[in-house]
Amino acid sequence: FNAQNIANTAWAFATLGVAHSRLMAALARQAMQPHIIGTFTPQGLANLLWAFATLGIQNQALTEAIAAQASQRKYLQRSEEQTLANLAWAFAALSAPSEPFMDALAARVMQKDTLNTFSPQALTSIAWSFAKLKVRNEVLMSCIAERFLSDTHFVESCTPTDVTKLATSFATLQIHDEELFEAITVHVAMNGFLGNFSAQNMANFVWALASLGVQDERLMAAIAQRAIQPRL
Repeated sequence: FNAQNIANTAWAFATLGVAHSRLMAALARQAMQPHIIGTFTPQGLANLLWAFATLGIQNQALTEAIAAQASQRKYLQRSEEQTLANLAWAFAALSAPSEPFMDALAARVMQKDTLNTFSPQALTSIAWSFAKLKVRNEVLMSCIAERFLSDTHFVESCTPTDVTKLATSFATLQIHDEELFEAITVHVAMNGFLGNFSAQNMANFVWALASLGVQDERLMAAIAQRAIQPRL
């Protein structure tokens, strides 16, 4: 198996939800071969680690090998925004912090030509990953907030899940960006938007507001009204 074969096979098994531990271990061993690991594309590395994270299979040696490769400038500069988000998510889902990778990832994301290419979904995934790993990079989080504030349509295109992940990420890291949360609360209070929240998203969102001491009586009244509706 070459790098593409390994990544594609792992991705396929993860997509189908088949956690074949012996196969995944064999794929990891092959991937870490010196003549293989350096031939993965950025997307290939992301797909491989995503597969292990999705299946909940821990492999520390593979995670460290991927972190070492993904931290290299040549990989990060060639990575598209979704690949960066997928890599970050996978490291976070595996609870496998890699300081060199997270530092390099933050620097890459904060490049203006990179930051502006992220979708709300990808950018909230980046924020969530840093929060999940308890990596408090205030400069990165400030840049993420600025991106959301730079274009009203960017916030307006967020789903309830995006809003919840963004709010809980800042709350987990105890970073209170007043302008960002003002924009978020205005968006959530829009007619009909709260109706799309699941019970879990609503509970997590309210937790984030409380954790940061964000008070908005009108929004809280709307949330209370939504919460007491049948079949939330």
